Amino acid sequence: MSKEHNKSGSTSLKILNLTDECAIKLFEEEERKCIWEPSICGSGFKKSCMLTKLSGARKSYLGEKYFLAHISALIFLGREAISDVSPTKNEPNALSISHLCGRNNCFNPYHLIIELKRTNDSRENCLKILNLLMIRLDKRAFKEFKASRYFACPHDPPCGSIRE
Repeated sequence: MSKEHNKSGSTSLKILNLTDECAIKLFEEEERKCIWEPSICGSGFKKSCMLTKLSGARKSYLGEKYFLAHISALIFLGREAISDVSPTKNEPNALSISHLCGRNNCFNPYHLIIELKRTNDSRENCLKILNLLMIRLDKRAFKEFKASRYFACPHDPPCGSIRE
C-alpha cells in the first residue's frame, strides 16, 4: 500500500509522535470533561458515546492539535495498529479510524476500528438510518429493529455495534 505524505511531509499520523504516557494524560483530561450520551450502539459504559466539547474534536498540546479519536486509538488499539493509518485519507484503499457510532466527536475506544476509507465512507447510509430511527423509536423498538432482518447492514463489524 502506498503512503501519502501529510502537510508536514510525514507518512504517518502525527499522534505517533506522542509518548504513551502523554497520550494517556490527554485522554484522561478529556474523559473527565466529556458528555456521556446513549448512542446507536446502546447505553452504558461501552455503548454510550464519549462526546467532547472541543472544537473539531481536537486536543491542543504543545502547539499541535490531535484528534481525540486518534489519541484513544493510540492507547486502546495500540501504536502498531495505527501506524499504517493514513494522515490524508485521500485514497479509497487508505486505512482510517472509523466510528461505529457515526459520531465524529466521540472518542469511546469501543466505538473505534481501523478499516479502509471506502468501507468507512460506505457506513454513512447505515449510520444515517440508525441515527434517525434511534430518535423516532423507543429503546425497545430500536433494539428490535437493529436485530431484525429488515436492517441488513453489510459491514463487519456492523454499524451500531461495539468493538470487543
